[in-house]
Amino acid sequence: MQYIIGVDIGGTNIKLGLFNKKGNLQDKWEITTDISDQGKNIIPDIANTIKSYLTKNKLSIKHCLGIGVGVPGAVSDNLCIGCVNLGWDTLDINKELDKFFPGILIKAENDANCAALGEVYNLGKKYQNACLITIGTGVGGGIIYQDKILAGSNGASGEIGHFKVVFENGRKCGCGKYGCLETVASANGIVEEMKRIVKEGKVKTKFTLDEKFTTKDIFAKKNASDLAVVEVKKIFFHYLGIAVSYLTLVTNPEVVIIGGGVSKGLKNELSEINRYFQKYSFAPSEQTEIILAELLNDAGVFGAAQLIRYA
Repeated sequence: MQYIIGVDIGGTNIKLGLFNKKGNLQDKWEITTDISDQGKNIIPDIANTIKSYLTKNKLSIKHCLGIGVGVPGAVSDNLCIGCVNLGWDTLDINKELDKFFPGILIKAENDANCAALGEVYNLGKKYQNACLITIGTGVGGGIIYQDKILAGSNGASGEIGHFKVVFENGRKCGCGKYGCLETVASANGIVEEMKRIVKEGKVKTKFTLDEKFTTKDIFAKKNASDLAVVEVKKIFFHYLGIAVSYLTLVTNPEVVIIGGGVSKGLKNELSEINRYFQKYSFAPSEQTEIILAELLNDAGVFGAAQLIRYA
């Protein structure tokens, strides 16, 4: 049996999957991400769980076609260039994993790029040119051009969350700039917008600043008619529509896929994103499809496996 191992490194958990050589998932498991000591245990932990899994299932590493790795940071030629969430500065992932699996093909890529590749693979090659926007704690993205990841000169392509969309009185983003998409369209950004609306007191709402609430609470079906929720959704769709229009001007994809944890609450509201997209888009890009991701949390590990298939 020939197989591929996909690895999706997250700040909390590391997802792993065993795939056949056609890229079909055979099994998956996960371990906790140990970010202590600047994440020095992460690569050894990955190697140890792979070895344990193979031994348990009577598999040999010599039949492994390669190990694909998705990392939450910029990656260029397998070199991770700064990964704050893991405690890494610069790390050669190929070199580090080769210590445990000498001679095995190792390919590393940004996790959002992997997720984009995974979602496109899941759609059965229906699209060759696609963009993924992942909306979770932050906002990330990946660009697929002619079936390949468009990573850019140093792996920073697709950082959609840092499109500037608020030009007056924008909040400070984690990147140090002001008015980024992430400040208004991420899970954290949506909550901050809700707090602002509640504090201003211009609309009637059951939400108060005395209680903690999440994006899941805001997007809950039972709260759909709350005036503050209506307002915060309008802001969210408005800025996301602007960002999609920017994206289509630069990449001209066939489809834009909306993924990440927040996307679960958007099933019946894609038309609102599309409405704002149509308002700001350039005419030749207006036919771009906007759809929801299907693999969601598994997209990254699927895409990591595809890195080996397309190597």
